[in-house]
Parts: sequence; structure tokens; C-alpha cells
Amino acid sequence: MQRGINPHVGFVAGWLILLDYVFVPSLLYSLVAAWCVELVPAVPFVAWIILFVVINTTINVRGIESTAKADWVMFIIEIGILLFFIIMGLKFVFSGGGAGELSINPFYQPGKINLGFIASATSIACLSFLVFDGISTLAEETVNPEKTVGRGILISLVAIGIIFILQTYVATLFCQIGRTPIKVQNSLMLLHLLQVNASRLYFLW
Repeated sequence: MQRGINPHVGFVAGWLILLDYVFVPSLLYSLVAAWCVELVPAVPFVAWIILFVVINTTINVRGIESTAKADWVMFIIEIGILLFFIIMGLKFVFSGGGAGELSINPFYQPGKINLGFIASATSIACLSFLVFDGISTLAEETVNPEKTVGRGILISLVAIGIIFILQTYVATLFCQIGRTPIKVQNSLMLLHLLQVNASRLYFLW
């Protein structure tokens, strides 16, 4: 930014990125801690945050190789959870719950589109796509960074976008208000948690 556009622009951008790296982890710790308190009420909110900070700090202090391995483990776990969420959500919808069928309503609702609706969607989208730029900070540890970093950012952005759209689409289908309520049956505990804590978990998603 400093070399490509202007030194002053680069200065401002650098400080904004620093604020981003301070704000985003704090927000994520708070959101995940709030969700964990719902799952395990006996453990206080502050204890969850301290636990996450200790784990994250320990991994980062051990070096880039340790961080890369931890990232792969978390990536595999996240993909597994997302697949479980999507499969169980579609199974619930196709069995008659929620919307009861696939619909374009989550994508297109002419009567509800207004400035407030667009502003809300934009804020969620910006918050959900903040961290992909973190790839650029690994340029010094990357082979052929001139090509690899840019390609990695674009690929990750497309992949994250597809996953985000898919999971929110499924969540919208089975959380239809006024339709069949979700009950606890077998492995649908996750869906039950989403239904019981609809307003809070909708914000988290």
C-alpha cells in the first residue's frame, strides 16, 4: 500500500490493519465464549476467554510451523462441523421441517429489501470476510510470495464466500419462523440449540 499508492495512505492502512488484528480476535473470543457458556453454563464467560487466549498464545509462541499445523487441525475440524451442519440441516428440511423445501426466499425477497436490510447484510458480510487478508502477513515465510500470496487470498475469498452462502442458506431454511419447531431427536442436538437460542445464535452466525 505504501509503495503502490502513497506513503500516507500506507501509514493509515497500516494502523487500520493493526486495529483490525486487535478488534477481530477480541470479538471472536467474546462470541465463542458466549456460545460456550450456553453449552456449559458452569464455566463462566471470563474463564472461556482466558482459556482461548492461553491456547492461542501458546500455539503462536511456538513458531510458524506449530501455528501452521494447528491451523490445519482447526481447518479440518471446521470443515467437518460445517459438513455436519449442512447435512443435518438439509435432512431436517427435506423431512418436512423448517421451510420444508428448497427455496429462493433467502436470496430474493423484494418486499423486504430496503436500506436498513442492505446495511445489516453488509455489516455481516464485512465482519465475515475480514481475516482472509491475514494471508498477506505470511509473505516472508512463503515460497514465491509475488504469485502465491495473491493467489491464496483470491482462492480463500472464493472458498469462504461459497461456504458462507451455503451454511447461511441452510440455516435460513430450517429456522423459518412459524414453521415446524425443531425437536431434540438423536443427533439433532445442534439444530435444537440453534432453535432454542435462535436470536443469539443467529447473531453469532
